Amino acid sequence: MVAFKTAALRKRIADALGKDGHDPPYQVVKFPAITVDLFGEYVCSKQLDIGGLVKARTYRWYQKGLGYLFRWYGRKMTPELSKDLRDLMMGSKRMARKAQQTGYGPITEGKREITVEVF
Repeated sequence: MVAFKTAALRKRIADALGKDGHDPPYQVVKFPAITVDLFGEYVCSKQLDIGGLVKARTYRWYQKGLGYLFRWYGRKMTPELSKDLRDLMMGSKRMARKAQQTGYGPITEGKREITVEVF
């Protein structure tokens, strides 16, 4: 049942986004709702879903993915949001490096599915 719902949700999202390189037919991202706190919660949830942390360099890709969404829709991040995200990512990377050095939990890297709460 979960696999069916996941497949149906992926199809719905793919239909809403359209083909690569084209304007999406619908705006599926709520840009005014994106805050540093919300993105920080998202990053922290990725840390906790497997009981460990991702490698420090993975956090850069989370930030780049968010930047890509803004560019995809022709939006510009405010300088304040950009600075706060940079600070958040630097802190997250520092914590991940420290955890890796002290042997805290499993440190993993790789692809993670995006959560539905962002849409």
